[in-house]
Amino acid sequence: MGVCDFCPLVRESGSSPDELAQFAGKTVGVDISGPLHRAVSSTDGRDQYHAQPPVPVNAVLLYLSKLVDAAVALGITLICVFDGCRHPAKQRIDEERKSDCEEAQTKLATILARGEAADYSNAQKQRGKCTTVRADIIAMAVQFLTEKKVECVCAPFEADFQLVYMEQRGLIQAIMTEDGDIPVLGGKVVIMNLDLNNVNDNGQKQPMCSVVRRATFLSSPLFLGWSPDDLVTFALFLGCDYLRRVVGNGLEECKSLMAEWRAATPAASLHEPREHVSRDLRILECEIARRFPHLLVPTLVPMSRLVARVSFEETGGEVRERGARDDGSPDG
Repeated sequence: MGVCDFCPLVRESGSSPDELAQFAGKTVGVDISGPLHRAVSSTDGRDQYHAQPPVPVNAVLLYLSKLVDAAVALGITLICVFDGCRHPAKQRIDEERKSDCEEAQTKLATILARGEAADYSNAQKQRGKCTTVRADIIAMAVQFLTEKKVECVCAPFEADFQLVYMEQRGLIQAIMTEDGDIPVLGGKVVIMNLDLNNVNDNGQKQPMCSVVRRATFLSSPLFLGWSPDDLVTFALFLGCDYLRRVVGNGLEECKSLMAEWRAATPAASLHEPREHVSRDLRILECEIARRFPHLLVPTLVPMSRLVARVSFEETGGEVRERGARDDGSPDG
């Protein structure tokens, strides 16, 4: 789902550069969307993707071949998990990405129509923006992996949730991903920053990665004592595909909001008002309660009091106060 600014925090608090070989003899679940996006976004991948007449995007097969060969050499069993249906809660972000892609396609068509050599760099940039993992690319990947005896699984929705479930059930011992949200969802051992091209001092290939261990980063000063719900709440404060961050709130402001959230004493009733809390925290508490009712919300300002003052319109990414028009004049 992609959590703003969370990945660097987790890496600082609980990751270590290490050899992929430590997972020899283990089963690793792979969020395959990461490798597919990396492959189609490479220079060769972009060129093949946009070639006319169309040609196979063999950059995908080349990257997957490297991944599978490295796993086989190290005795690692891979289970590749593909994204399933698009979740309705991500409709906003999906529409934004689609719009950005269409805009890049329009710019690319204009650049190519000019045919100027000086536009090459800009053309490559626009190609990257409108390069997506098409259905034919997914089919090609599934066929290749199946031929290589790698098990492929399709998640009901996003692969992230399926992978964490599989780890909790003991079906896999680690999760390989490009996203930093797996630790938020409960992933215990997360393999990130995979480098299949690393060569050791003896000139031999030695795949490296960063390993994030949940137990390690949860014992760091920032996350010490946090519950699973605290992690999810912090992810929502930071902003993700499911909920935008309040405009103007940087990382430090979000940390401050989280400290205020955790310090609050739960109210006896969700309708009991709480004084002396910041406006941003009141807004976010109500928005989180509205969209994620399963989370334990420490306290809530009565919705009847708050909604009279705050509107949750997502206009240009901003959370607006009710009573103000676009021109700043009162609503009357």
